[in-house]
Amino acid sequence: MGTVRKSPALICLLYIGNITSFIPGNKKTTMNKTLSIIALIFSLVALLTAGLRTVPQSTSPQFSNLEQKLQVLEEKHRNLEEAHSRLLKISAASSESVVGMEADSNIALESKLDALAEKQAELEELAESVDQYGILKSLENEVQKAYDTLMDDSLSLGVRLKQIGQLKKYGQFDDQAIATVKDIWNETDSSREKSGILSALDGVIDSGFRDPILAALNEDLKSEKPSGRFRYTAIKSLEQMLPDPAVEEWLNYLNVNDPEPKLRGRAASALGLEDVRKK
Repeated sequence: MGTVRKSPALICLLYIGNITSFIPGNKKTTMNKTLSIIALIFSLVALLTAGLRTVPQSTSPQFSNLEQKLQVLEEKHRNLEEAHSRLLKISAASSESVVGMEADSNIALESKLDALAEKQAELEELAESVDQYGILKSLENEVQKAYDTLMDDSLSLGVRLKQIGQLKKYGQFDDQAIATVKDIWNETDSSREKSGILSALDGVIDSGFRDPILAALNEDLKSEKPSGRFRYTAIKSLEQMLPDPAVEEWLNYLNVNDPEPKLRGRAASALGLEDVRKK
């Protein structure tokens, strides 16, 4: 013999009793009449659910469709219980402000709360349906692996720097990661890697990194093969430190003396100057 589930009718009646406790005086009478009808409907559904649950599993296949519909009904009932629970909490918090409102305002507020509860239930169901395939867990593991790789100083700088894009994409480029990237700067003489570091620090770089950039710029311009890519990222980083007299001096220097016309124009743009070479 099957086991009877906890009566949904009882849950509905308790819910309606709680809801009506938040409704002001003369509005409660009308609402009670409506909710009594709803309670009756839920009671009938609950009785039907309980009755069908007592049918033995060996019953004729004619009950198969009914069993499927029953499962759907039970699922909707569970969702309704969750929505009602959230609605009760919201109603309790806002009951004092609702007391003095007109009937139409109450209806509008309750409608919005119902819609909010329904949307939240839908989002929760969507998240559960997605994660049943392990997508969220897999993504979490990938991001954690990227973070651990960046922190692992036994790996090459190139491999470590490649992880920054993913960390920034998912909002995991935190203060510790930023400090690690700044430390990597001192571990390399490669203009390409320094350029990657400056790109990673775009938007979070501060004036405390000014002198290392200026020193690297000086070395780059003295080298036999200066890196335009590095100077471009350096100009972009220095631009974020304006106004700063030392930064302005260097940008003015690059505006006049950089070996590449495009970078001279980029330095002028950083200073807010018009590039007369375009005329």
